[in-house]
Amino acid sequence: MKKIKEYGCYIIIILVAIFDLIYGFIKIHDEYIFLNKAAKINATITTVINNKKSLTLHVDYYIDDKKYQGTILTTNKKYLDSSTITIYYDKKIPEKISNGEINKSIFIIIIMGFLFLFIDLILFFKKYIKSKQTL
Repeated sequence: MKKIKEYGCYIIIILVAIFDLIYGFIKIHDEYIFLNKAAKINATITTVINNKKSLTLHVDYYIDDKKYQGTILTTNKKYLDSSTITIYYDKKIPEKISNGEINKSIFIIIIMGFLFLFIDLILFFKKYIKSKQTL
């Protein structure tokens, strides 16, 4: 019981770090799968909303003569109202769209997971070695 209390914090941080890594890699994998299966089409930007660090793009696009509207979040500041962009849509669910960019916050989650794991393992083994030396 004493060991669990002594090392419990390290174990929890390791589990959180592993969860971060798994979540990040799954999200990247899902995005690549979507982009590989998605169809390309041109869309017209109807509205650009500047959210300080990102843009919200409202777009109109046509698939088989049917008009769809969608929203894309991006950190790329190059988009203008009424311009045409290439988007990717799910053939089965045409409302599901992407501009082909992978969300950069996913990479931050993965980097944080690696950092937590690395630092926590160093601290864990330092404490473990120190406890072995005092025996």
